[in-house]
Amino acid sequence: MDDESRKHLRQCWGCDCDGESHKLGVRPVGATRATVEKIADGIEKLTGYRPPTCPWRAMWDPLVGPIIDIARMGEEVPGAPALRDDDPQILWDAVNVYLRAKRSVLRSDEAEEIKRLQAQRKKT
Repeated sequence: MDDESRKHLRQCWGCDCDGESHKLGVRPVGATRATVEKIADGIEKLTGYRPPTCPWRAMWDPLVGPIIDIARMGEEVPGAPALRDDDPQILWDAVNVYLRAKRSVLRSDEAEEIKRLQAQRKKT
């Protein structure tokens, strides 16, 4: 993808990743914008949350990385005290949002795999 295509994609997402694409204040219309809307719709349907800008931009939020680390710690070491009772509520809420979204995506992936396998069996 060339620089102009990336810039156009950022404008369609309303993303500020490059520090300038979003400055027009208007999201272009057309095929790319329609694709971006379908992706955002899919993310919202799957996770319950619609990204306000490109999904990758969320990784810049200072809360996202630590929340993913906390959630992974709890999954990898069952019973690990990833969060303490006195941790701020925003951490508890963020971990719950992350885990709910992750479970939803995993269930969707499993359902798609079952459909794929069933379709494969019908062919044989």
